[in-house]
Amino acid sequence: MSPTFPFERVRPVMLRVVIASLIAAAVVAIVSIATSSFGDTSWRLIGTAAVFAAFALFSWFDAAVSSARSTWFALVGFAVSVYLFVAGMAKIWLTFPADYSDTVFDGFFGWLILAVIARIALVHVHLVLATEARLRSPLITGVTRVTLVLVALLALMLSLPVLFSPVDLDDRYWRVVGVIAVLDALGTVLIPLGYQLFAPPSDRARPIAPVAPGSAPEQHGADALHAVAGFRPPGAAYATPGTPLMLQWPKYADGTDLPADATGAPDFRGVVGYTDWLARSE
Repeated sequence: MSPTFPFERVRPVMLRVVIASLIAAAVVAIVSIATSSFGDTSWRLIGTAAVFAAFALFSWFDAAVSSARSTWFALVGFAVSVYLFVAGMAKIWLTFPADYSDTVFDGFFGWLILAVIARIALVHVHLVLATEARLRSPLITGVTRVTLVLVALLALMLSLPVLFSPVDLDDRYWRVVGVIAVLDALGTVLIPLGYQLFAPPSDRARPIAPVAPGSAPEQHGADALHAVAGFRPPGAAYATPGTPLMLQWPKYADGTDLPADATGAPDFRGVVGYTDWLARSE
């Protein structure tokens, strides 16, 4: 898929889908109450509208927020939203009514559990990537990749019993889930700790020495530059005392000098925006 995904086109469409879904759910509820026929079909229709609204909200969030993180992360979020939409339709329309469900994993509540698992996994991935972006090193990159695989595997194994409910899983399955969860937490913690322990000193940020209040006056300009250890500005950076300073003649964007007017000053009439600025200043 092209890296220039049109996220700006997704946001208004998804917001319209949210509004339409809420209106549809309200209409179904009003009709069902007015006709005294608030049964299983009405609940399923309302659940369908809720899944549509959730799908639109998740997609809008990925287009507006996740895309600022990275394009591929936003596309993964879109894929997860599509998966949740399909799973929600299956849970609502391909399972028994809520009154006859065997477990809480069935029906609309089962879809809510799937949505929580998937979105928490995405948030976890976002936090891991944000931490790794600030702590660059080959070791941290390796730990990050392993942790991301563990996050995806943990979300998958937690979702399978909900997707295929009712399903009988023995204790060995849940022990494996527990081991993966522990390794996932360990990898998440090792990213910042491993950086501090194993990263080369040149890659780490230099600690800032604490300064006691009132120990030294605040310095500005050249004095502040001299205060930095090892910094020596060139002598040409300072004007000779008593020498008048002159600005460079202004130029256009292509490097051409501006023409001079009758007084010898630069003529800004050909500069874009100068006429508007002049009108506002009068």
